[in-house]
Amino acid sequence: MNFMASSQTVTDHVFACNDTFGTLYAATDKAGIVVIAGTGSTCRYIREDLSYERIGGYGYMLGDEASGFWITHRCMKLYVDDDEGLVKCPYDTEPVRKALFKHFSLRSNIDLLEPLYHFKKNEFSSLCKTFGEMGRNGDELCKHVFREAGYFLGAHVMAVLPKTDKVGRRFLLCFPCICVFS
Repeated sequence: MNFMASSQTVTDHVFACNDTFGTLYAATDKAGIVVIAGTGSTCRYIREDLSYERIGGYGYMLGDEASGFWITHRCMKLYVDDDEGLVKCPYDTEPVRKALFKHFSLRSNIDLLEPLYHFKKNEFSSLCKTFGEMGRNGDELCKHVFREAGYFLGAHVMAVLPKTDKVGRRFLLCFPCICVFS
């Protein structure tokens, strides 16, 4: 039976929101900061009255720093710039090249345009997991990109702090900062 057609009332009130609210309220019923870096990225300071201040979360074309898309794109850009002699990368780009070519079934650099312009965001972003494993195994380029990602996540928090309530600014430990990485 179709649930909606059954006319059963489940609730009288619905609050539709993005994933930052659920993340915060799974941990506390107080105000707090939520930083999410998954396929995309965002940071919010959410007050107890559900009003909020937002940093980021504008999508891959304008931001999403430290997201899976951003990490994959950053590794790709460092490789291409180095390979073409545009900007020399201080790290070995060959392992990243191999991962890119394997993941996207590429034969040459020009083939990189296909996953960039006709991509599925989840498939593109999923290469971030491989780059994370490479970094844990010592790949310096991947470690560098993840350090950059960490910097940007910290910058998101630092950018939202001045927008928090006065008590929050004065006593940084007065509210939680919850980070979600997927």
